[in-house]
Amino acid sequence: MIPQPQRDEGAPTGLATLAFAAVLLLIGCTDSFAADLLVTDVRGAVTRAGSTQPVALFDTLKPGARLSVPEGARVELLDSAAGSIQPVRGPATIALMPQGPKAESGMLDPVRTVDAQLRKVKITNQDVALGSLRMRSADTRLLEGPDGFVTASEARTYRWKGRPNLVRLEVATQEGEVVHKARVEGGSYTLPESVKLEAGRTYVWGVSGVNPADPPADWTEFALSEANGVPRASGPSEWRLVAVSLRAAGLKRAAERAEQKASAS
Repeated sequence: MIPQPQRDEGAPTGLATLAFAAVLLLIGCTDSFAADLLVTDVRGAVTRAGSTQPVALFDTLKPGARLSVPEGARVELLDSAAGSIQPVRGPATIALMPQGPKAESGMLDPVRTVDAQLRKVKITNQDVALGSLRMRSADTRLLEGPDGFVTASEARTYRWKGRPNLVRLEVATQEGEVVHKARVEGGSYTLPESVKLEAGRTYVWGVSGVNPADPPADWTEFALSEANGVPRASGPSEWRLVAVSLRAAGLKRAAERAEQKASAS
């Protein structure tokens, strides 16, 4: 009897080898699929290359799209999967390649990494609709902070500009319960230690003339968060993502002010 060769149980069969190779091929091909990019800032007449179709805020751009960015214009593209923002300043023509945006003419600005908290932001249809509206000038803002998501320490010092004379400052809960009132001369005020702010709550504050009948000259909202839960903005796209997250949390006034900061960046 001719001895049969013993099978190595640890060696893959022909079918297993083919299946393993197919998995490797699939993994190797994932680089050829690029994520959609979101327009998170656009200034000037940025269009799709070869047409007059304008690029609008919160447009979703598919791989293969090409953009024309004229002199003086700029656009920022968010890759939410990678957590990065690609700024582009004109004059430039860019193509969205599988490996990311590529400059066909002109140059790409350095990529920015998005704050970890802002990577969680989800753009809704409401945000897309609001993105087409012109926001009011940032010059209308009088209050400087606290504003939006802040830490407990940031929530204790209040700052404003343009009102060097005596003003009336008021802090209240979002439900309308007055927390603290003061008459202040200057542009800042620190809460006394006796005034306690609760973690996780939302507050409203503003300044007005000393006459109780005077309407607020400006007001805003803030929500107390842990230090690692406060998103940090470093450019217009980031401020716009902050605005989206504030709007989702019900801080509409603070969201509008974040939009103003985005427009002014």
